[in-house]
Amino acid sequence: MSWQRPHRHAELIAHYDAVADAAALRYGPDSQGLSFVLYGQLCAMRTALLQDPDSVVLAARIAAVREEIQRTYRLTTAPRHDSAPVRTIAAAPKLYEYDRATFDRRYASVVEAVQPEIVTVDGPDIAPLRAGEPHIFAIDDVGGLRVWNRSQSLADLIFGRNRVMIGGVPVVHPVLVPDRLQVAAAGEIIFLGGPKVRAVVANTKSGHFRPDPDSADVIRQTCRALFGLNDRDIDVFTFDLTVWTRAGRQHRP
Repeated sequence: MSWQRPHRHAELIAHYDAVADAAALRYGPDSQGLSFVLYGQLCAMRTALLQDPDSVVLAARIAAVREEIQRTYRLTTAPRHDSAPVRTIAAAPKLYEYDRATFDRRYASVVEAVQPEIVTVDGPDIAPLRAGEPHIFAIDDVGGLRVWNRSQSLADLIFGRNRVMIGGVPVVHPVLVPDRLQVAAAGEIIFLGGPKVRAVVANTKSGHFRPDPDSADVIRQTCRALFGLNDRDIDVFTFDLTVWTRAGRQHRP
């Protein structure tokens, strides 16, 4: 019944508020622990909104959580290093190319094993990818959305731990585009809804390609075209600069 909806949403919001307060108190207001809680809250709120699309309360809370997540992402930046093995090769949209020699030396050995698990998404039905679970993705130089069909836990992606290895070699974003090593955007993505995508939560967190914040526009455009979504159904979180750090520790490719 409709009168139950505000109460159910209030309980959901109160639960995540309590968890976020505890995380901020324990780990700090700018911590990865809080980012993890907020990301989970956003996905939960978006899933609830799919069932109650007219909820003003949920829409307002999603906007507030989105702003807070982006604030924490702004705190994870540091100046770019000129020696990074990636370069910008086009301007509109920007294209980023990973160094071939570095790729061949570090990552090429896993390409054969990973390629059968890379899905090129061409419409709103994302099978065999799993909705609600994080995947790494790249939008290649011709606009193809390429996603590795091996989801990871949200905690692993937020905290940058347990990187998936094959034969001791990590599977990273350049492995998704081994032929030309060029992308317009790359990061992590969560598809929500089913069986067709009804909302997307993504970021531009790629320590190898290090895309600029304007790559978020490429992600939104791709999601609009493939899934028929409006911008209000697409969350994309960006980093202000192209090398980021947390608590003074730089993330390097």
